[in-house]
Amino acid sequence: MERTMQNLPTAKEESLIPTSKVKKPIFGRLFWAFALLSLFIVIVNLLLVIYTFSDLFYMISTDEIVQKLTGNLIFLVLFIAIPCVFLSVSISSDIAKPIRQIGGSIRELVKGNLDVNIKTARRDEFGNLIGLFNGLVSRMKSVRFRDQELSKMKSKFITVASHQLRTPSSGVGWGLDLLLKESAGALNEEQKQIVRICQDRNLEMIGIVNDLMSVTQIEESDLYYEFQEVEIDTLLGKIINEFSMEAKMKNIGIQFENKVAEHFKIVADPNRLATVFGNIIENAIQYGDKNTTIEVAMHKEDNNILIQIINQGIGITEDDQERIFSKFFRGENALKLKPNGSGLGLYIARKIISEHKGKISFYGDKDGKTTFNIYLPIHQELIATKTKTEEFLEAI
Repeated sequence: MERTMQNLPTAKEESLIPTSKVKKPIFGRLFWAFALLSLFIVIVNLLLVIYTFSDLFYMISTDEIVQKLTGNLIFLVLFIAIPCVFLSVSISSDIAKPIRQIGGSIRELVKGNLDVNIKTARRDEFGNLIGLFNGLVSRMKSVRFRDQELSKMKSKFITVASHQLRTPSSGVGWGLDLLLKESAGALNEEQKQIVRICQDRNLEMIGIVNDLMSVTQIEESDLYYEFQEVEIDTLLGKIINEFSMEAKMKNIGIQFENKVAEHFKIVADPNRLATVFGNIIENAIQYGDKNTTIEVAMHKEDNNILIQIINQGIGITEDDQERIFSKFFRGENALKLKPNGSGLGLYIARKIISEHKGKISFYGDKDGKTTFNIYLPIHQELIATKTKTEEFLEAI
């Protein structure tokens, strides 16, 4: 890891200041161009005036004088207008070209494309600006590369740490089970209660470790999906039954309403969807008010199945709502009620639903009522998504 850190580019390696100085300032060139044009106009005007007045002495009629003055005036306008137009087009083109180049490159940057480089031989202010822009893009590439390398290192650390934590946690869980079964001797009720508390904390830690592993796999595109035909109502019923005892201990009911059809099938990964539904229902129980009911409903909207999970509880503050699906984020109300937690459940849920070409959203009101909407497409090809590891092994 230390060797990798040494290879990362530093901010000093890239300079935003171009090495070449401004040798031909564009505004100086503009000044001299307009100065010469003005001098040219003055000289032509003086020559024309001298020529006109010299002819007027030989003209007797007024018509001849007017005709002569009109002709000279038209000649003067045309003689001045042509170089003015030529100079204006030349100057506007000279200024507009680098502006268009920089504008087009900025649009590419907005799209996330950093493979932009403006080539120019100019040595004026625009050349200096383009040099600054190219230096900025180079720095952005360096920062992106550094972030990617740090992200890889972080993922590797999380993977190793999670594996190292999972083994002793499993051993602790096994030992606590033996204690509850009184395999090592009889326990009084107070001792059993202490063991149960230890079991709950150990399960929480295992859950956090599993979440960390899932996030690492998601970010490395190494999370396997096995798409198949799934009876979505049956899957929801199974998840509800798994959490029914936990809900009952808190005097919370769970009501399921199927508004589509019995045994309705969609193409999905049942294990990944079970994770999504389980995370949301578990949150509804943990942060829900006692003596309330969690409403789970299944609807059909156009070409999607909509699963709604509604509960009444602590709610989500308005400031937290925009960040509720962010990684490691936990709402203010959730932290007050339950300080422990990974803040990864909803982040993982959104990523899984996204891989199913679906959408997840929520709505919370000021009274603590929270509604999660999960949209899943009805028609989807049966594709078994392979991880990068499996693709590599198949290639070998």
